[in-house]
Amino acid sequence: MDNSMAFVIDGSKILVTPFSLSLMPPPLFFFDLEFHCAVRDMAFCSKISQNQLAASLSDGSLCIVELPLIDQWDELEGQTFKVEALYPGRDYGSLLHLAWLNSHVLLSVSHFGFAHSNCSKRTTLDGDVRPGYYLQELEIRCSEDRIPGSVTCSGWHAEIFHQLYLEGVVIGIAPNPLTKYSAFLQFDGGKVFEYMSKLALNKAVGLQRCDDMFFLSSCPWMNIVPVRAYAQEKPLVFGLDDNEDYKLREGYCVTTAIVFHFTQTLVMG
Repeated sequence: MDNSMAFVIDGSKILVTPFSLSLMPPPLFFFDLEFHCAVRDMAFCSKISQNQLAASLSDGSLCIVELPLIDQWDELEGQTFKVEALYPGRDYGSLLHLAWLNSHVLLSVSHFGFAHSNCSKRTTLDGDVRPGYYLQELEIRCSEDRIPGSVTCSGWHAEIFHQLYLEGVVIGIAPNPLTKYSAFLQFDGGKVFEYMSKLALNKAVGLQRCDDMFFLSSCPWMNIVPVRAYAQEKPLVFGLDDNEDYKLREGYCVTTAIVFHFTQTLVMG
């Protein structure tokens, strides 16, 4: 409960509430982040000395915010922080899904299509023009000096350093809580694959299908939690489908769920 937080996507805003400082339930909030258009997806990364939030917007923009340590949030109450979009070093397409691999590397699922401006001139890292869905690793850095205890809403940059074409539509992505530089992707239909970053030393890069982790139908809202089985921790996948049925791997767990959360972060949209 000490570090529990709620993030509520409300149009072009993200409403933030730290439950350790305030028990006000959504739609009430402690402070809010304001963007120039509607928020499509968000991902939050909390480390010992850093709290970072990434948001993809409806116009394809990417925004990064660094929040101070939770014990410095008292002065943030009631404030609105306007967040600037990043200027990309390379076009990263329309960002659909986000997940942090660490505090400096963001994993994204992006779409490049002919309806997107200048698609015919766009190239991948390999130099080929190919509309479709891509998995991209973005290095995130800030050019501004961060002031301790403040919210950093500008000065962020993103550079693509790895890109993988996807044979299908990804509807959900979640970081692996047990393996560094790893994440799980769910494709339309419920199939789940594990992705291993090129930053993971001595491990193969790419997608590997998880035959023991899948859903019988698509679950756009997905999360991974560690569970202990036979003295060993393993990742367990949960999902919420469009009918608000809560699914556990290939079976049903709970029905008519509205929101689900694990670890210490609650996200609503």
